[in-house]
Amino acid sequence: MKPIVQRRRSTSAISKALSKTKSSREIIFPFSHPDNGLPVGAFGSPNSTFLLDERVHLTVGLQTQERHLFLFSDRLIVAKSKSSSSLKMKKQVRLSEVWVGSCLSEVSEKKISPENSFVLGWPTSNFIVTYSSPEVKERWLSTLQWHSNEMKQNECPKSLFMQILLMDGNNSSSNTTISISNTETADDIIKKTTQNLGLLGRPSDYHLWVIPGSGDPAYPLVGKD
Repeated sequence: MKPIVQRRRSTSAISKALSKTKSSREIIFPFSHPDNGLPVGAFGSPNSTFLLDERVHLTVGLQTQERHLFLFSDRLIVAKSKSSSSLKMKKQVRLSEVWVGSCLSEVSEKKISPENSFVLGWPTSNFIVTYSSPEVKERWLSTLQWHSNEMKQNECPKSLFMQILLMDGNNSSSNTTISISNTETADDIIKKTTQNLGLLGRPSDYHLWVIPGSGDPAYPLVGKD
């Protein structure tokens, strides 16, 4: 992936099947609440521990959808209710790839209170997740942060070299290579890049974009990506 910095212009059998399944595949499971016998092992891996589950609203842009989140010690599962008795898995993400933040205005044009909400993201996706109460939100936020950091600390490699291409409004460009760790955010990378290139202005004057691969469109990263 090649990141681009641009000046900001505006503001069990089932578990084995899951481990071999691409995250985009949809799988339907029988559903009941964990307290009443939900087979949480169907969502997790043999070495993971079930932590939390909650019905939430996920918002991106102007669209809001109801989803069910299952949090394990190593992954996050996003599911959709198919009926009162079944769920369809929409996404599973390793916690080492998950980030959280408070930049709600970067993700949606809707006015959403941060009291019950925060930004939840993983590569190529960012959502505002809204919980039923501030207490539930804080419990999820602290648990996600702790376990995500734990997974990142155990991840190898912990750092890599990234090539950055700077483009400005005059169609001129320059580039630099920086070393980043798996715990650094888009804001951290922008700050390093502007320092390396001796750029004027604040890091908030720039935006980081990523080109995933040949022929794929670039997408912007928000501060906590």
